[in-house]
Amino acid sequence: MSTLTTQKRQHCPICHSTDAQRVFGCLASEEPIKSFLSWRHPRHDPALLMNFEVSIMKCRECYGLYHENIIADFYASTGGWRDTPEVLWEKQKQKMQSNLATSTYREVKWVKKLLGHNPSEQTIMDFGAGWGFWCQMAKALGFRALAAEVDEIKRQHLTQNGIELANLDQSQSLCLDFINTQMVFEHLPTPLEQLKQLAFHLNKGGLIRINVPDASNIEKALTKENSWMTKDSNDPNYLNAIWLFGHINAYTPKALETLAEKAGLKPLTLSSWDYMKSQRDVIPPEKLFSETRRVTGKKTERFFQKTNK
Repeated sequence: MSTLTTQKRQHCPICHSTDAQRVFGCLASEEPIKSFLSWRHPRHDPALLMNFEVSIMKCRECYGLYHENIIADFYASTGGWRDTPEVLWEKQKQKMQSNLATSTYREVKWVKKLLGHNPSEQTIMDFGAGWGFWCQMAKALGFRALAAEVDEIKRQHLTQNGIELANLDQSQSLCLDFINTQMVFEHLPTPLEQLKQLAFHLNKGGLIRINVPDASNIEKALTKENSWMTKDSNDPNYLNAIWLFGHINAYTPKALETLAEKAGLKPLTLSSWDYMKSQRDVIPPEKLFSETRRVTGKKTERFFQKTNK
């Protein structure tokens, strides 16, 4: 029988404080986690998790939440205990034919407005690029687009489709003007170290977008019966932000700002009017105002700027 390598995190991965309290604890072999695993990770081997302790901590300094115990290289070692890469790619292609194309186009147009220069003179990167759809859209709008992705199958797909891969480990800065990170930082074992690395590759004045699930209600939801099996994303007890194994860090608005501050980044104040101007040819007039409020009012989708060299 194969084994899993587990790690115990000794401090808050978001701000590195050691002042934290446990807000949830349970063995993976016990309810409600047992049922959750059957739902979210149907391919998992219960024997491998017999003694695994689910321990969710809340940092008293940044108010972020995190799983104290994690599986090292979870997706690489287990495949997420979900679909094969081939099945996932088929699902991704189906998304591309839906509203994903429209929403990505709107996102990249907004970035174009924020940067305010000729796209052909800008280098941007999608961190956690997946199958490369965001990069393809950025290229279509004139940017030089790089992709950062750890999954080898996806890296091969990116290369085959003409998307340039970024080397974040190089000692010389990539001189990026913008970095996109969408639903990535909740997965990272060491998010602060990773953000510092990304900030190193930004030009002075460069921007980074961090979009993560909002964990403002998670601590309360963890006390509710059946919250682990809540499948409605509109339900206040929906635990997506701290789902076991995949989402190992959960960000409140304060936690996200603290993460950026410790990485030397400052929050960018967004102009609702600028967003409306960038979207006038995409969003129907009757929906433009409400959509602008929705996008610019998101508490855990923020843009941050590098102000030092």
